[in-house]
Amino acid sequence: MIFSTFKAIAFVAALATATPMAYAQSTTELEEDFSRFTAGSESSPSSAINDATGTIPSSYFHQSGWSGYGVHQAGGACALINPDNYGAQLYMAHTSASMR
Repeated sequence: MIFSTFKAIAFVAALATATPMAYAQSTTELEEDFSRFTAGSESSPSSAINDATGTIPSSYFHQSGWSGYGVHQAGGACALINPDNYGAQLYMAHTSASMR
């Protein structure tokens, strides 16, 4: 547990130093409705849909560029289920086509 906490603190510190202040204060809206996550349900999500590299097939999304870890379908919703001590994550690649 101590190792995980230290790792998270180090990551936040590195992100803060690599991110300009103006960027850190900006807001970006992403729109995705997860309607293609049809398997499973909120009470019983499906198996994870991401592969070992975090890639999620683009057929699940209306926009391309999503990846993640511990990502499950939940009957029209996205369930993020923590498979280990690192937590579940859902990422969107920053491209001009995907940002609103």
